[in-house]
Amino acid sequence: MVALGSISLNLVLKFFFDRQRPDMPLVDASGLSFPSGHSMIAASFYSLIIYLTWRHVDHKPLRYFLVSLLVIFILLIGFSRIYLRVHYATDVVAGFAAGILWVIIGIWLLRRIEKYTRKEIVPVVEEE
Repeated sequence: MVALGSISLNLVLKFFFDRQRPDMPLVDASGLSFPSGHSMIAASFYSLIIYLTWRHVDHKPLRYFLVSLLVIFILLIGFSRIYLRVHYATDVVAGFAAGILWVIIGIWLLRRIEKYTRKEIVPVVEEE
């Protein structure tokens, strides 16, 4: 859900904003610039892993280490897009914001669905 939704949202936003890429990139890049797809997908995917790590890793030093590593990884992906001159800094920041917002919405929706289904499901009790 997160990956497919993030890609779809990115395509819609690119179509809506219709911003061209910077001139003279260091690598071949095609398509529109705003928001950065790499940054958005990295932010959404790794933010979901951060959420899962935060909830399921009990050893605090390990949890903080893994979360820090994932945040650094997200930032490096965004920095690489600017360094390679295939995106403006605003494209990357918008990609981060949209990706993280997408994960927040996804987690909120999942929790609502879980809450609703737990409330409505009546367990079947076997009679002996």
